[in-house]
Amino acid sequence: MSHVFYDSGKRSELVNAANNALNAANYAFLSTWNHKAYQVTKAYYDLIYAYWLTGICEDDLEKTQENLNIAQSFYKTGSKARIDVTQAEIQARSSETKIIEARTALFNAYANLITAIGCDIADLKIRRIDDDLNYAIDFSSRDEIITKMLSSNPTLFYYDYLRLSCLDLSKSHLTDKLPIFSANAMWGSKSKWGISDQSWAVNFQITIPLLKNTESKAYSDEQKAIAAQMESKKQNEILKLKNQIDTSIANIFSGKLKTEAAYRSVQTALLNYQLSYLRYKKGVSSIIELNNSIDFLNNARREYLKSLYDIRLGNALLKQAVGLPLPKNADIDEQNGD
Repeated sequence: MSHVFYDSGKRSELVNAANNALNAANYAFLSTWNHKAYQVTKAYYDLIYAYWLTGICEDDLEKTQENLNIAQSFYKTGSKARIDVTQAEIQARSSETKIIEARTALFNAYANLITAIGCDIADLKIRRIDDDLNYAIDFSSRDEIITKMLSSNPTLFYYDYLRLSCLDLSKSHLTDKLPIFSANAMWGSKSKWGISDQSWAVNFQITIPLLKNTESKAYSDEQKAIAAQMESKKQNEILKLKNQIDTSIANIFSGKLKTEAAYRSVQTALLNYQLSYLRYKKGVSSIIELNNSIDFLNNARREYLKSLYDIRLGNALLKQAVGLPLPKNADIDEQNGD
C-alpha cells in the first residue's frame, strides 16, 4: 500500500480542473441544444410561411380561373376580342405553375421540419397548420437583453469553465517542482534460517524534485496561454452575440413598420382588384387592367406575409442570442461557479 500525505496541492488542482472540464462539457451540450432549438424554430416558421404562401397561390388560381371564365363568356357573345381570352389563359396557366411550386415548397418545408426534429417523415402525417405568424412580440430594452445574454448564454459559460480548467491545470503543473511526502507499507513474511516472520514494513519518504522548475513553468505557461485564448474567444462571442441582438432588434422593428405598411397596401390592392373585377365584368375595362390588379394584390399579400415572417425569425434569433430556449431541467444561474 502507498499513500501520499502531501503533494503541494496537485491532486486538488487536478480535481478542480476535472470538475470545470465537466461543467464546460455540460454547457457545450446546452449550447448545441440551443442551436438545435433555433433550427427547429426556423424550420417551423418556414413551414408556416410556405403554408400561407400556398393559400395565397390557391386564392390567386381561383381568381384567375374565374376571370378566364368571364373572358370566354364575353368572347362567345362577341363583346370582347380573342386577346382577352388569351391574356386570361396566360394568367391562369401562370397561377397553376405557381401553385405547383408553392405546394412543392410546402412539402419540402414540412420535410425540413421533420429532419430538424430528427424524425422519419414516413412515420408522421401532414397536419393542418393554424398558426398565422401574427401575434405580438414583447421584449425588453437592448441593455436588458444584453445583460440577460451575459448571464444565460451557455456558450459564454462553456468558455468560462474551459478557462478555469486550464488555470487549474496550470497550478497543478507548478506543484511538480514542490516536495511530496508519502508513505509505503507492506505486509509479508521474512524467512531466515527456515523461520517465517510475519511483519509490517513501513517506509516514509519525502521527494524534492530537482531541475523541474523550467519544465513545470513551461507547462504552466502553456495552460495559461490556452486560458487566455478561451477568454479571447468568449469576448469575440460576446461581440458576435451583441451584433446578432442589434440585427434582430432592427429586423423586428423594421418588420413591424413594413407589416403596417404592407397591411395597408393589401387593403388598397384588394379594393383595387374588386373594382377592376366589377369594371371588367360590366365590360367597361380591359383584361390587362384586371390582371394587373391581381398581380398588385398578390405582391402586397406576399410582402405582408414576408414582414410577419421576418419579425418571427428576428425574435427567434434574439432568443438564441440570449440563450433561449433551454431544456427544462437546465439552470444556468445555479450551475455558474465562476
